[in-house]
Amino acid sequence: MRIYETAFIVNPQSDDATIDRQVTAVTDLIKNNGGEIVREERIGTRRLAYEIAGLTQGYFASILFNSEPGVLPLLDRHYKLEEPYVRYLTIRFEGDPNQTGSFAFDRPPMRGEGEDRPAPSGLGPALSPAPRAAIPAPDLSRPVSKPTPHEEPEDDKPEADVSKEDETDDEL
Repeated sequence: MRIYETAFIVNPQSDDATIDRQVTAVTDLIKNNGGEIVREERIGTRRLAYEIAGLTQGYFASILFNSEPGVLPLLDRHYKLEEPYVRYLTIRFEGDPNQTGSFAFDRPPMRGEGEDRPAPSGLGPALSPAPRAAIPAPDLSRPVSKPTPHEEPEDDKPEADVSKEDETDDEL
């Protein structure tokens, strides 16, 4: 068995009972096909980053579960056939399933990120800004000279004498 995570967005314009039924339907589908729910997280109604099918908000939920890979096509079919699901994603979970806190929308910290300094308030170590390199200020004590125009080098070849007449004209 492998650990998977499925995250989905339900249309928030439905009543609370319908939203609860949609989340429960996903957990029941997993359990009925030999899966085991590790964690379920109902994040709630949030604003969407962009408008999807005329909606600006969505009800977010995420489920972490142990299952055989055969459950994944059944989940995909369920999401496609049911109308209230706006978006969904099921991935293989790599990490510690016993980790506390939100797991659906976290990412592991990048190399060098949040190691040597505390995170700003409200941001976790994964979201703390990366350190910036110090850029030296320009030296304004001396005047800045204007660049000189680029001059073309002179050719060493002598120019052709155009004033001489051809000698062949005299012979005819």
